[in-house]
Amino acid sequence: QMITVCAKRARNCEQVIPHLNYNGSDDATILMRYVQSRGGKAGYFMVGASFEGADHHGAIDFDEKYLMTLYDTFTGLLVGLCGVWEDDA
Repeated sequence: QMITVCAKRARNCEQVIPHLNYNGSDDATILMRYVQSRGGKAGYFMVGASFEGADHHGAIDFDEKYLMTLYDTFTGLLVGLCGVWEDDA
């Protein structure tokens, strides 16, 4: 829920999809399970941005404005997890 709220507050965020079946693989999920199994908090989010060409390619080019969406979401989570959370969304 916290990730969703932070994403909705982020600049350039056009849509939030709280749950998505993603068929890719990522080692982050292994690390998340490790943290959670020891009582820690872990979550995962992706910021999508349109780009030309195939992903995982050296010549990939995406719209950098979505880096602000990523930054705002991530820093919102840090602020919230530090106990300075304001739930006004």
